[in-house]
Amino acid sequence: MSKTAQYMNPLPTADRTLPYAEQMDAVLQRIGAFLGSRAQKVVLPILADGGKSPLEFAPQQANRTFTRREVISLVREIVSIMAEAPSPVAVREKVPSYATGPKGAVKDMLPLLDISYTPTKGNSKDIPRNAALHCLGAFRRNIGRMTKRNNLLAKVKAGKAFYGEASTVITAYLPKKKADQQGFRDRVNNTLSDKNGMARAFPSEKKAQKAVCRAIYGMDWHTTDKSKRIEAAAKFVYSQAESVGRTDQHDVNNHTVATLTAMHHATVRKLARQAGAPASATGSKAKAIQWFSDDITRMQSITL
Repeated sequence: MSKTAQYMNPLPTADRTLPYAEQMDAVLQRIGAFLGSRAQKVVLPILADGGKSPLEFAPQQANRTFTRREVISLVREIVSIMAEAPSPVAVREKVPSYATGPKGAVKDMLPLLDISYTPTKGNSKDIPRNAALHCLGAFRRNIGRMTKRNNLLAKVKAGKAFYGEASTVITAYLPKKKADQQGFRDRVNNTLSDKNGMARAFPSEKKAQKAVCRAIYGMDWHTTDKSKRIEAAAKFVYSQAESVGRTDQHDVNNHTVATLTAMHHATVRKLARQAGAPASATGSKAKAIQWFSDDITRMQSITL
């Protein structure tokens, strides 16, 4: 058997109901073993580029053949994510600077794929995890939040957002018992207004209606009379076109919105440079996306 042949058989199908770190464990193990060998090609069920992180399953976990150079590029992306926030400080401290960047050597990066990390909070608290996959999981959540925010900004820019009217909700549903009133006001305001007291935008009328239901009834609003509650919430929702002149309304946002995660890594790095990113933020797609996500207003200067 050739050195490459053993890496050309498809991996077993992963259970997608498991946490991300467990889903990708076999993939990362194969990557580590492959780079530790002299094989030149490997079969992996992941996307060649794009997605929320360097390691994302392809549709139906379809397999693709990767060259050694391509896998090294993936690992450099992974290590760059491990070296920066939101990765835990305990992990970042284990990543030497010489192992990061476009010149990171395989011999320096490989050991980093085997280190473990034990979360101190969240659903995986006190459960040891592969550090690289834990960091990728945090990175994916961050990108997910950014994408969600991008989509909302696109709606606001297009004038198609929706809002819930907090003051009217409070007037209509304020509890009779005085002891319950302040808590109700706080819940409504926290749900339908931002930290500055301005109306919170929602990307669709339905989402705004559901937010009104959460404001009135709490997080479990949908367990009782769901359809009736959504219907009743409609009268407290207004469109962006109806927002002009309201005292709690933000000005129309002028951000340029772009979904970066599906773009080729060279394009994302180019956009980051165009937006004024320092060299330290353009060494990889992961770093560039993180730089944009740290301050979404940086996307204003993007020219697609």
